[in-house]
Amino acid sequence: MYLRGNQKGELNELYVLNDVWYSSDGIQWIRATENAAFSKRAYHKSVVYDDEMWVIGGLDKDGCKNDVWCSNDGKNWKLVTSSAAFQPRYSQASFVLDNKMWVMGGIGGVSMQNIWWSK
Repeated sequence: MYLRGNQKGELNELYVLNDVWYSSDGIQWIRATENAAFSKRAYHKSVVYDDEMWVIGGLDKDGCKNDVWCSNDGKNWKLVTSSAAFQPRYSQASFVLDNKMWVMGGIGGVSMQNIWWSK
């Protein structure tokens, strides 16, 4: 079980996190990293796909994101793309189905009503 940074309080540099924690029992937690390679952000989504954790989009101090990151250990993160085909967004739904990652809706200046999937 992994927990990766999000927002605590208002969306500003002091309260948005990019730390990653893990636990095998939900009681004892170990910090994998205090500062993951992706920017401090909130309202992003994460999925597990192909034995890796993925961080998709979100909102950081510079605005909406459409970057995609992956990690197999929670400590070392790799930038897969800094600009995915979908528009920058946050608060989207993301999930894995039929061996694909899916991104649905979200907010990117306006409420989005589109669906994207990985190949």
